[in-house]
Formats: sequence, structure tokens, C-alpha cells
Amino acid sequence: MCCAALRSAVGGSVAAGSEAGPQAPATVTDRSRDVTQTNDFLRLIFVTSQVKPDHLGGPNAFRVFAAATAFVEPPLPLADVVAYPGLVDQPDQDLVAMRCTPSDPTTVDPILATWPNVFDAVRGDFAATYTCPAVPGSAENAVYCMANDFIDAPSATAVVSLAAALNLGVTLFADADRAEVLRRRYGIYPAFSGLGFAVKGGGDGQPMRAVDVLRRSVTPEYLLRNVSFGDGGCFCLRVPPYAGRETAALDVDFIIQRGGFGGCATVPRLEYARH
Repeated sequence: MCCAALRSAVGGSVAAGSEAGPQAPATVTDRSRDVTQTNDFLRLIFVTSQVKPDHLGGPNAFRVFAAATAFVEPPLPLADVVAYPGLVDQPDQDLVAMRCTPSDPTTVDPILATWPNVFDAVRGDFAATYTCPAVPGSAENAVYCMANDFIDAPSATAVVSLAAALNLGVTLFADADRAEVLRRRYGIYPAFSGLGFAVKGGGDGQPMRAVDVLRRSVTPEYLLRNVSFGDGGCFCLRVPPYAGRETAALDVDFIIQRGGFGGCATVPRLEYARH
């Protein structure tokens, strides 16, 4: 189904299996935490004019971060949309906005971005390459074995269950080489909490207290397989820098109407979709 019919089919959608019309925020959030009911993803990146993306991420990435499109409908100023998933606006670079609704969700294999899910992904991604115990000096092998050893044991005390996963995350970040594996393969930076929610504004690298991290955890975040735009069912819009871009509204339906399917279409500025 491409491309006019697909534009019509996905324009304005919220999540797979949801009813038409307004929904209570609690319902939207609850459904968004279930990837079997969420199949409309938004990914924003900033690139220099020389970079010509054709995949969701760079060549070394196994997975990339994405947000649920439903959380930026109706349109919000670009600066706000960028802040919620923990990004930082880059006014001197091109904005690349991708909206992906894969016909077969298993193609992108979406997972909620929690530490336990990340450990599962690491197991699957590295299982064919490494064994345990890790070979000395191989950070990827070490990350694989640490993830492989993780046991998500149940507890009636919520913080006890969380502590095991968070402590392993702390250990992974404590070593620069292991942290680089997380960054290169999964786009995971120190601002990643692993709670399944992006830390709003966390991309600036500034230290945060626990109260700040929890207060800023507003929108769910996901990890998708790093597939081509076409395989991911993605429309892509590219917007070069211009004065006032950060205050312009990002209308996710505009990505569908003016974006390229399977490739990026360049537009001079952000606009509202025509309904």
C-alpha cells in the first residue's frame, strides 16, 4: 500500500487497535506501554547537510530510540517535541523527522525502553557472536555476558525489583568501553533511566537528582530495530535550519503529507497538514 493510500491510512492514527476520537490520557499512556497496541512511532534526529540517512539509525546501530506519535498530537512547538524524548535542539543542523507505521510490526520489533528489555535485546543481538565468560578486552562480550547473567526476580517490594536492573545499568555505565557499546549499538547515553520513560531535557548532559529524573519522566520511549525507511513503513521529512524553526509547530500529519516514503523529502519549513 503506497503511497497516497498509505498516507490516508496512517494520517492522524494514534495506536493500533484504538478507537477513533479523543481518548483519556490514562488510556493513551496505558496502551502506549503495550507495544502490541502501539504501532505509530516518531523519531527525530539532527544531522549536517552532508548526511543522507536511509535507515532509522547509523550503520553501527542495532536499535534506535523512538517516541509514540500520540504524545505529540495535537501539534506542539518543535522545541517542546524535541525536549520530551530527552533531545537537544540543534538550530544549525537539519531536522530529520520520521513517522513509522510498519505494516508488519515484527520488522522493527518494538520494545519499551526499560533496562530488562535492553538486557533481553543484548542477549538476542550478541548471542550468535559471543560466548561466556567474556574474552578479556572485549567490551561487547562483557556487556553480553553481564546482560546474559541478569535475572529479573519478582519481589513484592517494587524498589527491590527495580534495584537489580538499575544496579546493572550503573555497572555498565561505570566502564567507559562498556558505556560506548551501549551508545554505539543502542543510542543509550547516561541520561537513559531505563524506566521506559524518556527524561525530558536530559540530553544536555547536566547532573540531575533523583527527584528531577522522576519528575521529568513524562513520555514513553521505545527501541526499534535499525531498519531501512521502507522496511519500517516510514515517511521522512527533512527541514533545513531557518529562523524561528524551534517555535514552529511540528504536525505529525505533515510528515505523512509532505514526507517521502522510504526516503527523505526536503521542505523549507514546518507547516500544518492540510485536512
